[in-house]
Amino acid sequence: MVTNRQGEYFAADGYGNDAVHKFNRDGSYAFSWGGPGQASGQFRLVHDIQIDRLDRVWVADRENSRVQVFDQSGTILAVIDGNLMRIGGVWTDDNYAYIGELDGGLTILDMELNVLAQLGCKGSVIHAHGLTGGVNGDIYVLTNKKNENNILRLVRE
Repeated sequence: MVTNRQGEYFAADGYGNDAVHKFNRDGSYAFSWGGPGQASGQFRLVHDIQIDRLDRVWVADRENSRVQVFDQSGTILAVIDGNLMRIGGVWTDDNYAYIGELDGGLTILDMELNVLAQLGCKGSVIHAHGLTGGVNGDIYVLTNKKNENNILRLVRE
C-alpha cells in the first residue's frame, strides 16, 4: 500500500483480485482497476506498488513478468516487459526506478522509462522479493530463495 501527496491510498491486491484499489484520504473506497489476465491493464498477481515523483503508479505484475505504469486514475501509461523474470518489487527515487526480479535479477530505469542496467540472471543470489531505499540513496533488496531470507544492500557512492 502506498499514499500519494493528497493522502489517498493505493492498495495492491494480488492474492485475491489481481487489482489495484484506490481509497480516499478518509479511508473510504474510491475505485479499482485491473483484474485477472495478460492484456495491458490486467494482472497476474499484483505484488508491489509504488508512486514516483511524477505521480505515476508503478505496479509489479509478478506472474506476467512485467511492470505496468498508470496515472492515478488507473489509465495505463506504459508496460515494461521483456527480459524480466517474475517481478517481486519495485522502488523509485527521484531519478530511477528499480525493478526487483524474484527469479534472480534487478533492472534499473530512468524516469523516461529507459532501461539503464540489468543485473543478475536466472538463479543468481538476487531473488528480489521486495525493494526499498534508504535516506542516503542505498537500495535494499529483500531476497527470498528456498526459505532463506536475506537483505542485500546496494551502496550508492
